Amino acid sequence: MTEPFEVTSHFDPMIAKLVCYGHDREQARTNMLEALENYGLHGIKNNIAFLHAILSSKEFITNDISTCFCSLHKDSLLASMEKDKNSIPSLLSLSIALAFSNADHVCSNSNALWQTIGYWRIIQQPVLEINDKLFPCTIKHQNTDTLVFETENQTVQVHFTISDNKNRIELQLNGEAYSAFVSHPENGRYLISLRTHTFEVVRKDILPFPTEFNLAPAFSNESGKNISSPMPGKVIKILVNAGDEVAAGDLLMVVEAMKMENNILSPTHSTVEQINIQVGDLVDTNTTLIHLSNNT
Repeated sequence: MTEPFEVTSHFDPMIAKLVCYGHDREQARTNMLEALENYGLHGIKNNIAFLHAILSSKEFITNDISTCFCSLHKDSLLASMEKDKNSIPSLLSLSIALAFSNADHVCSNSNALWQTIGYWRIIQQPVLEINDKLFPCTIKHQNTDTLVFETENQTVQVHFTISDNKNRIELQLNGEAYSAFVSHPENGRYLISLRTHTFEVVRKDILPFPTEFNLAPAFSNESGKNISSPMPGKVIKILVNAGDEVAAGDLLMVVEAMKMENNILSPTHSTVEQINIQVGDLVDTNTTLIHLSNNT
């Protein structure tokens, strides 16, 4: 496939397979951890961080595993993923987004008078958002490989190199070396992959493209909930009818994907208001399968 490419429900959800080897199991494991950390996949939900958590778990390292491993250790694996993601400082994603944003600005204005004599005329004060937190920044110095800015009462100096195709950055921050994959899907919005985790950074001082104002809300009705499939697949069972009352955890339907059956459960005590699909339908993550109305 080439980018941009839409992976529809007519395709197997497995879009890549990673195979690693070594002179023994441990070397193969560490090689696979490094390979997963060098995946840069944006625009589609993926399980890269989950696979990394599996390979890093004590049980996998000691080969104490079975076909029930994921179901038995789901909670600890998810907790490990969250802990690892939270250990990556927001300042790192902030620095990467600013480096990309200002490198584009420097390149596009390389022949401008104000770029030649410096930014004494305009003080840049971008505001960036990460995880619903705003970071007001003041750019003190910038060129094609260096950025100095202030945020939260600290001065940050970043030295960086951006790849020719502008999807990867190598940088030095506080004496530490980092590498990240970066995509720029919309004006003022950056997706950054660090250690298998993806972070979204938005420049609040830049207007989005007009299409962003027309995005549909995640749920069509505040008093209810739309249920969708976790991955593209085929509906093979529907176990409820319109008007049925369901409790939290009740099985609503089964979607087959990657030769595995995925149970779609009710998240709350609700009433089935509408069923939008039939057995045999091909669905993706944007398809509303069932609409539930909350019981009050």
